[in-house]
Amino acid sequence: MGDSAEKHGLQDLTPDGVKAIVDIVFVHGLHGNKETTWTATTKDGKVLWPRDLLPQDIKEARILTWGYDSHITHFWTKTSLGNVDTHARNLCADLSSLREYTDTTDRPIIFVAHSLGGIVCANTLVLSENSAEPYANEIASHIRGIVFLGTPHEGSSKTKWAKVGQQFVSLFKTVNKEHIQILEQNSIKLGAIGGAFETELRKRRESKEQRSKIEIVCFFEEKESPFGIIVTEDSAHLGSYETMSIAADHRGMAKFTSRADPGYTRVLGFLRRWVDSLMEEVAKAAKPESAVTNNKAWFNGPNYGGFMVGQSDAPQNLYNQYYGQGGPGLGNHGPGGLKPGN
Repeated sequence: MGDSAEKHGLQDLTPDGVKAIVDIVFVHGLHGNKETTWTATTKDGKVLWPRDLLPQDIKEARILTWGYDSHITHFWTKTSLGNVDTHARNLCADLSSLREYTDTTDRPIIFVAHSLGGIVCANTLVLSENSAEPYANEIASHIRGIVFLGTPHEGSSKTKWAKVGQQFVSLFKTVNKEHIQILEQNSIKLGAIGGAFETELRKRRESKEQRSKIEIVCFFEEKESPFGIIVTEDSAHLGSYETMSIAADHRGMAKFTSRADPGYTRVLGFLRRWVDSLMEEVAKAAKPESAVTNNKAWFNGPNYGGFMVGQSDAPQNLYNQYYGQGGPGLGNHGPGGLKPGN
């Protein structure tokens, strides 16, 4: 992926023949790459786990990885605080274009985000939810889960975000005082995103609509990078959502070597549960609307012939005719609904 254009935008890692009911989208962080961020090196070669491992365990997902210019001086700039907003809007637009082109706009979305890529995903939810554009609203309404790998969550605290910035610049050998100033100045922006994201999550939790709920899990690194822990457990923690660890440093926590890798199995457990839940939703939506409820047809009219039509005390032969094994049933009509994989 030498050409910079190849590093940006969406890349489909899904094996041929998959009938997907969900989109799982991987988003890298600062100085990351849509492939190398997720690639481990082993004695047998390289393992890009979204491509080489995940499809074996989640066969119902279209797996996408998204890239963007994540160099620290392009992620934020002194003169403009808008780049993190631009990344979020671009992610939203790229997803929308693909989903419209492939006629999959009703498909749920799960993000897997490493490091400050999690801030891009959080901002994507906030901006798309509050956008005047219907395509953006559609993306917001279908975000159903986010796995945060080493993403700091400091709410609206400018002071805490400034400290986070200093920890992140220690990761990169090319940083200088200008880079530190950029991150410290943009702590205001990060605080605004963090506060807005928490507000949006609170709204979703309080909603009575099941499809509004967003599943969240946060992971932090157990091992130190050369300059220490980059995202601590406290920093990774987000409200009442689960916080767990991965036995790697900040960069290594996004790279898994095999299906037996403890970090992989831990992340997979959450993804598998979320996808199973979404499959149940799809199955329920696929059931035809019917006048029959619990295998009985209810009629609130007058009592003719000594029984109420549809009541359980109806003559047994009539009941068996309509509701027994192999019987035709009543009210078996209506839209067929959705089918998994369409």
